Amino acid sequence: MGDGAGRYYDRLADLWDELYAAAVPYDDGFKFIDKLRRRYRLEKAILDVGCGTGELLRRFEDAGYETYRADRSQEMVRRAREKCRQSLLKRATFQDVSVGRQLPIIASFFNSLAYCQTPTELTKTLKHLRGQLQAGGLVVFDLVTVDDPKKNTLVFDVKKFELAAAHVSRTFFGRALRRRFTSDMTYVIQWRSDEKQVISERTTRGCFSTEDVVRCIERAGLTPLEVSNGYMGKIPTFVGQAPH
Repeated sequence: MGDGAGRYYDRLADLWDELYAAAVPYDDGFKFIDKLRRRYRLEKAILDVGCGTGELLRRFEDAGYETYRADRSQEMVRRAREKCRQSLLKRATFQDVSVGRQLPIIASFFNSLAYCQTPTELTKTLKHLRGQLQAGGLVVFDLVTVDDPKKNTLVFDVKKFELAAAHVSRTFFGRALRRRFTSDMTYVIQWRSDEKQVISERTTRGCFSTEDVVRCIERAGLTPLEVSNGYMGKIPTFVGQAPH
């Protein structure tokens, strides 16, 4: 994730939970990962990379986990700090995060690893995360996949949100081309104070098939343990394990 995306999330941080928290299965995410921890007899410690406002990590903290969090957006980090008072915090990207110890579990939620634009970049990122894991530790992440990444597709969507402080409309236009997914997202925020604000982002993400992602996990030196619907419904959840 580049600085541009970081600034985009900075501008939306104060509205993020109202916009999305109710629609994201954070409880299912916690239960899914905690079940894996118990299955593989791992200690209760986790790093959430791309933690956003800390909504997922808060559940682990409440369950007695030692928690670490990292995000590229300074404002998302600020919001996460308000929720997760015990977590150790880093402002970092996927490729440079390090908390000074090896961990049993690293998670990346909400399609965050799609910011890796190529299989090479995704492999490099997963290899870096593997280096932060204990022997037998797990990387758990959800990632939107497509059957044919080379196929050209178009997506258009408009949504409206009624928030406590504002009316918000969101327009999304996305197109997949040559293994890249480029999207234009525009929020028009009509504050109840009558002030109007427009926030726009153009982002290019990687476009991967499920097989692509599994190969990247293997090339990163991890063992693919599971590909399932996991906790994000139609979005696949991937689990890779570090060597013992």
